[in-house]
Amino acid sequence: MPRFSSRRIAPVLVASAVVGAAALALFHGEDTRAESRAASVPASEPAPADTATSQLPPGHPPVGATAGGAHGIHGTARSEEPPALAWTMPASWRAMPNPNALRVATYRVSSDDGDPTEVTVSRAGGSTEANVQRWISQFDHPAPETRTERKVGDLSVTLVEVSGTYAGNGMLPQNRAVKQDGWTLVGAIAAPGGTPYFFKMTGPAARVHAARPAFDAMIASLTRP
Repeated sequence: MPRFSSRRIAPVLVASAVVGAAALALFHGEDTRAESRAASVPASEPAPADTATSQLPPGHPPVGATAGGAHGIHGTARSEEPPALAWTMPASWRAMPNPNALRVATYRVSSDDGDPTEVTVSRAGGSTEANVQRWISQFDHPAPETRTERKVGDLSVTLVEVSGTYAGNGMLPQNRAVKQDGWTLVGAIAAPGGTPYFFKMTGPAARVHAARPAFDAMIASLTRP
């Protein structure tokens, strides 16, 4: 029988071991890369909620719905804080989608699409005086404003009226592109505790004055939920 020298067998065993180790490393590398590729695939994100619906305060009518009943529709503020006020929307007004997250509610005062008069409800910080001055600053060369204080239940409400050339909201520069002559702003500030509420009606003076009784009625309906 032929004899094999240990000197010839050793190199063969070493070569086999090297080849086997290389194959195992290659297999492990491919497996690791596969796991990395799987981990890098982002999970699918949930579909965003309807923006117009999510911006409406709880209990608010759906956008485009007609106000129902002789007493209008009850609206409740939406904020990071718990709602602190509720009110009744005049039956002749229309609820509109809010254009930004600062709004609690937006209303059009008539069914005439050509009437730009709108009422906005927001909730923000700052003193009453600072916010009155902010409203006045939205006019170029305004006439002297009128202010009244009113009690609605246990709430103290500051009412402001100012007229002139309306230049829009100074906090949103895009709203200052078109100046409106002969406009009026009627605003109400109520502080039920925590962050105050701001009710603001703007539009041509004649339209605002015609809608003032409905605006005052909404303010008179303020209650704590």
